[in-house]
Amino acid sequence: MKKRILSMLLTIVMVMGLLPGTAWATTEELECTHTDAELSKDSSGHSKICLECGESWEPHSDADGDAAECSHAWGEWYTTVYPECEYVGVEQRACSVCGAYEEKSISALGHNWVWDTLPTASVNGTRHCTTCGTVETEVSYDASYY
Repeated sequence: MKKRILSMLLTIVMVMGLLPGTAWATTEELECTHTDAELSKDSSGHSKICLECGESWEPHSDADGDAAECSHAWGEWYTTVYPECEYVGVEQRACSVCGAYEEKSISALGHNWVWDTLPTASVNGTRHCTTCGTVETEVSYDASYY
């Protein structure tokens, strides 16, 4: 009895898989919804690529479907290169629509000197930066240090 029921169930499943228009869709019959896409830059500018099916399209277009200039939805600025005493830093922000980005520089910090030995008219001084640790020796006398 159990064998007969199993046999009938197996037959039904096999027949349903062969009939067209059933709920048993193959991957070719399903249309991708492009819910998982990432922005990409290509030679023509920017495009979105679906991570499921690989199809690409312009992230923004005009009424005719032609590529249009992006009005940009800029994100927050974030630091990509931190400034140092003698070197400038870099901040970036990206457009969430097309992936374009802008950069701006951050001014160098400048040294924060602390005197170890003040120079005099007859003896050179020594100082170090508390930010980066740079040490300068043989600093000549200058009245502005006092």
